[in-house]
Amino acid sequence: MQEFVLPQFLALYENAVKTRKGIMDRAAYRLIWSCLRDDSRKSVSSEKLNKAFNIWTEAKAKVLGEREPTSKFMVDIRRVAAEWQASFQAAARRQWKN
Repeated sequence: MQEFVLPQFLALYENAVKTRKGIMDRAAYRLIWSCLRDDSRKSVSSEKLNKAFNIWTEAKAKVLGEREPTSKFMVDIRRVAAEWQASFQAAARRQWKN
C-alpha cells in the first residue's frame, strides 16, 4: 500500500503546485505588503502607494468572488446581453409567424 499511496500523493502534490496560479507576482505582493506593515507604512512614498493601489485594483476581479460585481460596467454588460438575447428571440418568433 505504501508503494502505491505515497507516489500517487506526491504526484498529486506536484501537479497542484505546477498548476497553481497566483493573482500577482512576488514583487507586487512585497510592494503591497510593505505599504501595509505598521513599521514601514509611515515612510512609504506617494509613488509607492499609488503603484500598490494600482496593482491591488487590477487584482480586484481575481480576489472577489464571481458573485461580487467588480464594476458597474460588468453588471451593465450582463443586462445588455440579456436584453439582446430577448430581442433576438422576439425577432426570430416574429419571423416564423410570417
